[in-house]
Amino acid sequence: MGKILLFGGTFDPPHMGHRHLVDSALQQESFDRVFLIPAYIPPHKDHHPSLSFEVRKWLLQDRFGDIKGLEVLDIEQQRGGKSYTIDTVTALQDQYPNDILYLLIGSDMFLSFERWYCAEQLLERLVLVVGSRFKGDRARLDAHKKHLEKQYACKGILLCTMEAVECASSDLRAAGDGLAERALLHISTEFDLKRARHIMSVADYARTLAPRFGINSEKAYLAGLLHDCTKCYPTEWQIEYAKKNGIALSDEDIASPQILHQLTAPHFASHTLGAEDAEILSAIGCHTTGKAGMSELDLLILFADSCEPLREYPNVENLRKAGEADLKKGALMLLEHTVHYLKSKKQFLHPQTVCARDDLIKELEKNG
Repeated sequence: MGKILLFGGTFDPPHMGHRHLVDSALQQESFDRVFLIPAYIPPHKDHHPSLSFEVRKWLLQDRFGDIKGLEVLDIEQQRGGKSYTIDTVTALQDQYPNDILYLLIGSDMFLSFERWYCAEQLLERLVLVVGSRFKGDRARLDAHKKHLEKQYACKGILLCTMEAVECASSDLRAAGDGLAERALLHISTEFDLKRARHIMSVADYARTLAPRFGINSEKAYLAGLLHDCTKCYPTEWQIEYAKKNGIALSDEDIASPQILHQLTAPHFASHTLGAEDAEILSAIGCHTTGKAGMSELDLLILFADSCEPLREYPNVENLRKAGEADLKKGALMLLEHTVHYLKSKKQFLHPQTVCARDDLIKELEKNG
């Protein structure tokens, strides 16, 4: 008889709090399998997911793929329409009749569990595993566990002991007065899956690293979401957009079509998606070439774009370690790497990259 952990949710987007809940459950109990189940149409929320089902599914695979026995199930998409937990549990119990199902939920869901559709049946048919979502809520969880066990025939309730990591998808979407949600919708509708995964990885990586360097986490996250906002459009679109909107393109820019999205992104982010913060617009406007006099946020997005966890190229691990330890030194190593790579391939090197490298060298020499 095996043990299967189920963890469902909208995951719009997945975040470190979700990962923390799963890690909490795995510390509490050993499981043969872990099934992540993104909701297709969540029945209990008015919010329609900003990210498509496919993007959410692959983001979960990216963030949880290292867990032994993990699978991301599309069972609710296959069923279509609204999916209640009881429907999914019934289907999985039919498929795995000899296994025990455990349902992982956060403390907010646990405290309102009696309002769930067919809550009594769920309590009888599976074991609840409860992870804390808010610091200091353990006493309430203990009390509610006793209440449920007294009122219902519970198969079992396990309370995880790990401290909470306070993070919510709704808060991430609300960042920048809803700018993040507009960016997520743009990512989901305009980008292919590979690019969408990269953008989300940059945003998460930048947000995670930001406190280490005294950078505002929300700004880092927003800049990460927006940095490639026009990369989905071809070169001809980039040139025409720049011409229409008074964005000057130099001969060097035209000779580097791969960086044109860096020049159109700030205007598009501002005028189409509603970004207003000058620091964010600066960061997305130099994330490929860098520039002289970069701010900490500029450096972070430059670094995160090239070194986010999905990136795989020679020496990326060393670059990643260097930047995570010292952002300026890591950015300089990255620019040196770029210069060496382009020269070795006999490709055009944008002069702004050279200026950025030289400026960082001077700054680091000046500050010892």
